[in-house]
Amino acid sequence: MVATAQGAGAKSPYSEVTLLSDHASLAPGQKFTLAFRQKLESGWHSYWRNPGDSGEATRIEWTLPPGPPGFVVGPIQWPLPDVQPVAELVNYGYSDRATLLMSGEVPAAARPGTRMRLRATAAWLVCSDICIPESAELRLEFPITAAPLIDPAGAAAIAAARASLPGPAEGIKAAIAKTRTGARLSVTAPELAIAAQSGSLKRLHFFSFDNEVMAHAAPQPAFYGPRGISLDLVPGLAPERIGAEALAGLLVFEINGARKGIEINADRAAGPRDPEFTGTADRPLQLAGSTPAHDSGSGPDTGSGNSPEGGTAAIGLLAALGFAFLAGLILNLMPCVFPVLFIKALSFARAGNDNASQIRRNGIFYALGVMATFAALGLALAALNGSGQVVGWGYQLQSPLLIALLALLMTAIGLNLFGFFEIAGRFQNFGSGLAGKEGAMGAFFTGALTVVVASPCLAPGMGAALGFALTSPPLEALLVFLVLGFGLALPFTALSLYPRLGTLLPKPGPWMERLKQFFAFPMFLTAIWLLWVLAQQTGADGLAGALTAIVALVFAIWLLKTPLKGAGVWVSGGLAALVLIAGGILLAPLARNGADPASGNLAGGAPSSPMLRTGHLPAEAWSPARVAALMAEGRPVFVDFTAAWCVTCRVNTANSLDRPEVARAFDRTRAVLLVADWTNRDPAIAAELARFNRPGVPLYLVYRPEAPDSPRVLPQLLSTKMVIAAIEGR
Repeated sequence: MVATAQGAGAKSPYSEVTLLSDHASLAPGQKFTLAFRQKLESGWHSYWRNPGDSGEATRIEWTLPPGPPGFVVGPIQWPLPDVQPVAELVNYGYSDRATLLMSGEVPAAARPGTRMRLRATAAWLVCSDICIPESAELRLEFPITAAPLIDPAGAAAIAAARASLPGPAEGIKAAIAKTRTGARLSVTAPELAIAAQSGSLKRLHFFSFDNEVMAHAAPQPAFYGPRGISLDLVPGLAPERIGAEALAGLLVFEINGARKGIEINADRAAGPRDPEFTGTADRPLQLAGSTPAHDSGSGPDTGSGNSPEGGTAAIGLLAALGFAFLAGLILNLMPCVFPVLFIKALSFARAGNDNASQIRRNGIFYALGVMATFAALGLALAALNGSGQVVGWGYQLQSPLLIALLALLMTAIGLNLFGFFEIAGRFQNFGSGLAGKEGAMGAFFTGALTVVVASPCLAPGMGAALGFALTSPPLEALLVFLVLGFGLALPFTALSLYPRLGTLLPKPGPWMERLKQFFAFPMFLTAIWLLWVLAQQTGADGLAGALTAIVALVFAIWLLKTPLKGAGVWVSGGLAALVLIAGGILLAPLARNGADPASGNLAGGAPSSPMLRTGHLPAEAWSPARVAALMAEGRPVFVDFTAAWCVTCRVNTANSLDRPEVARAFDRTRAVLLVADWTNRDPAIAAELARFNRPGVPLYLVYRPEAPDSPRVLPQLLSTKMVIAAIEGR
């Protein structure tokens, strides 16, 4: 009679799991193998260690038996995964069945005659049209004997499972290097070179261990030479990392009908011309069935088929420049730029009295200010992403300190326009105190301010252009940002360069003073909006500090404008300086920006979801887990990626989302609104934006139960009819 380890299984309508061992009894110091075996219902799958675009890897936690120290259960040994396309996504995992192996070892001090009890707490995700999280507690019990006994059934199952494990990378070298569109992976392997030459190499695919470094659904164009093969990889959620660091993963292929896999660790190379790549990329390799979503021998793919407005399509440099130029033009009409349009209008009115060269100079310097600031913000964003942070467009307004400083600036501009104080005796445009007689530097800083205030907005087409820029080499990215700035600056600059501009403007007169004072009110309203954003980020304490700093600023200006002579001038100047320093001290705590990952709050700040609505359409906080849970309930989901500082988002909310007819449509369809609030920094939201190739907010996704892994991406400018149609699946 053969002894058998006393194990148990668990079963659900979607899967059945069993815990096995290759031994029925164990001896002191004995090494053995455990197996967690999944049997899946038809049409359902589970996930590999890297699940791909969605899903979750199986987890197993062990409770080891009491007794002598030294009992060990090793990590999961994963069998070769399959590529599982789901709509436009690609997941990695297993269909039908999977057997996960783990090695164990008994302490040498274990005593024969005792029994050893193991408990495994397993959690896994099974998916079909919907995903179901499952878990089970499984136990195995072994007698400790002087000599070990094999469990024939368990040993046979484990031996069969070993055949699907990847093999060692003996005699194989790999290298990775950045390219213009991503990275090239080179593998020097004689077996692969011979198979590629003979045409017997098929179904070649690289599975990264890292979920963020490469795009899972992208094609992997293949090449070969006498020394091995190369694959071109497309960047994923962390585009700055691919090719900039070593890359570990699994290379899976088929030779003469036999499926094999090898674990590789590709060292970083200087570039595709590095000697490591010699003889591995001489000619294209036509591979049928490399990736079900794409044929990797067909060359680079241009995207998933979505429009640039959807934020998922990959575009070329010329298209990115075209989108950037059009987006820059449209930014002049976006609500977030309206306050600065008042400053530009006043500048034109004042310039009507000047000569043509003065007007042209101001227009050129305004354009330089716009383009230089766009370039600076773009380079800063690229540097932050290159340092490992995940940020997007509008990241600068996630800084409470910058928000407070902008509120002070808008207040000062409003006071100046209202005549509370004068800079250099007159006001031509913002910054003219730095500009001297000509006002050129004032025009430059007007352009800079235009970009800073416009940065929360994503004009139509801007997402595609910025998505290209953030995944491109520095020179191409810089060119996109410069063209975006050129588009924003062009209308104002073109008017300033037009010789007959002066004849189109009314003659100067007393009306200009009244107009200047009128333009102060939009500046004050902008300051109020910025203070509201600050309150969302930091709560009452931050708002009180900023308001007190504004009072300090006004008091300092009052001191400086008080008519004094002699020593009184120095006294008032010194007091004004002290007051400004005190105001700066009040703002210093705001420099501690960024959300606490554990709590989702700013230090001492406001709740992590200040954008949740309480009007016609209430909402819940977004999370991937909540989306999955609602999909399992069969309920449509509308996800609003927004921020308090995004004026376009606020306009969409007021005009298209928070409406009674939309609320009724949500009630009819049992739909749920989830809000992903990016007012404060949140790496999870930044990563989700990057997954849809969006550099910033707004982003609107509609999930429906019949296609839970393929959300519909709505345009950046919404309408009520569009939202209702999307929720109803039309």
